[in-house]
Amino acid sequence: MCGLWLLTLLSSALIVTAQLPSFWGCPEKNIPMPDFDLSRFLGVWYEILRVPTLMEVGASCVKNNYTQTADGKIHVENELKPLGQPKRVIPGELKIAGKASEGKITIRYKVPILPAWETTYHVLNTDYDSYAVLWNCASYGIMNIQSAWLLARQRKPPGTVLQKAYGVLDAYSLPRNYFVETSHNDCEIAAVAPDVIPSNPVPDDATRKPSISDNKDPVKEQPIVPSDDKSKKTTDAKKSTQDISEGAESLYKDEVPKPSSDTTQENKASSKSIAAPEKINIPSSMMAEIPSEINEEKL
Repeated sequence: MCGLWLLTLLSSALIVTAQLPSFWGCPEKNIPMPDFDLSRFLGVWYEILRVPTLMEVGASCVKNNYTQTADGKIHVENELKPLGQPKRVIPGELKIAGKASEGKITIRYKVPILPAWETTYHVLNTDYDSYAVLWNCASYGIMNIQSAWLLARQRKPPGTVLQKAYGVLDAYSLPRNYFVETSHNDCEIAAVAPDVIPSNPVPDDATRKPSISDNKDPVKEQPIVPSDDKSKKTTDAKKSTQDISEGAESLYKDEVPKPSSDTTQENKASSKSIAAPEKINIPSSMMAEIPSEINEEKL
């Protein structure tokens, strides 16, 4: 009767947690990774796949960060967003549970209000740079409850990385149909606005011209000395303007050119040729022949 009650209780727990069930004890072949290097394992890991557990029901954006403090302890930050709730960070401390050369670790989590609890994980395999497969098993008499996690250094790892991790799951007989994908949508919130890149950035090798604010005495303005090219352009512009002004003045100025000496003599000669004729003396004999009417008209 007691055994039946225990079996019912374990079956209910498996249904609630949806963890990987199995009969008898934990598989002995799932040994932790030998020659495990904890220093290379430190850093940020993102949860990609997991066997659902009661603590992570509906959770998204799961991220684990392992850092070593100055006193040599390994600090753990387990970040996640529970279903319909804001993001939470569960702190903890990591310790080596087995031999120094094997990947068996224990994490003691500290949760407000609730008592702290410990969980032992086996790092089945990792390349330290892209993927890691963690496994946990708890034995309850004739049954055991297994959990597993596929972690990656990227939120969305490429297919080649996932294929390597799937090979580890197959090697340890962890059926993939028990795994669910962890969502990583809308996980990051920018704390600082990104830098605005100007549309016309100044080259790095450009010479900076001093501004007014760089002067020690802003009241006294520094005289601007034009360069040789600028002064030459200014002089040429003034000369061109002066030439145009003089041409316009000569064009519209009302002046009569002075005649030369040759022209004066010719004018005098012509004036002599058109001068009034001298008085002609007509003989009286000719006057008698002219009719009187004509003489009277002439007179």
